[in-house]
Amino acid sequence: QGHSPGFRIENLGGTNYFGYVYAKLKDANSGISYKLALTTDLVNVGWTTNTGYIVYGTYVAPSGDFDYVTNVTTTVESAKYIRLIIEQL
Repeated sequence: QGHSPGFRIENLGGTNYFGYVYAKLKDANSGISYKLALTTDLVNVGWTTNTGYIVYGTYVAPSGDFDYVTNVTTTVESAKYIRLIIEQL
């Protein structure tokens, strides 16, 4: 059983952004790091890590082991690809 990321349009100050939501372990000492990588081209891939988006907020779930982090990025490109990188520290 896992947690699938979610997607939605976030309206911030009258501007629409692409929202990407993922589950993150609550335990700050879990030894796990999370970051996003973005690209606009899957043929000539040039992933950029930890840039091109902002962390919009975190929903702190009242129970369970996970909270949910919402990141937003612009919608001006004709294509954008996002990958979530989860690493053990």
